[in-house]
Amino acid sequence: MFLEGVRGEQVEVAHHVVSAMAAFGGAIAVKTGGDSWLLGLVAAVGVGGVVGLLQGTAVVWLRLSSVAVTLGGLLALQGATQVLTKGSTLPYANLDIVLKINEPIATVLSWRVIVVAAVIVVVGLLQAWTRFGRDLYATGSDPRAART
Repeated sequence: MFLEGVRGEQVEVAHHVVSAMAAFGGAIAVKTGGDSWLLGLVAAVGVGGVVGLLQGTAVVWLRLSSVAVTLGGLLALQGATQVLTKGSTLPYANLDIVLKINEPIATVLSWRVIVVAAVIVVVGLLQAWTRFGRDLYATGSDPRAART
C-alpha cells in the first residue's frame, strides 16, 4: 500500500479507504436494495456517511492519528466486505437499470459518466461556496487549524 500526500504532520491515505468504502457500499446496495436501485443507493450512501462521520469524529474530536484511523477503517471495511459478500462477487438482478446506465447518449457519453460529472460539479460547488465545504477542506488539510 502506498502512503501518499503528506498534510501538515500526518500522512494522507484516505483515498485507499474510499476504494474500500466503494466495495462495501456496493455490497450494501445489492444486499439491501434487491431490485430497487434507489433503496440500494440510499443504503450505500447512508452507510458511507456513517463511516465518514465516525472516522472524522475520531480524527477531529478524539484527536486520534489520521493514519491510524484511515488504515484501521480500510482494514475494517475490507473485512466487513469479505464477510458480507462471503468472498464472492454479488450479482445484481435488475438488468434494466444496468443497461439504462450504460446506454450512450448521442453516441458519446453514458448516463453513468453524466451522473459522475454532475456529482463532481455539485460537490465542487459545495466545497467552494459553502461554509461546510470550507470547514471540510480545512479539517482535511490540518485538523489543528480546523479546531480553531
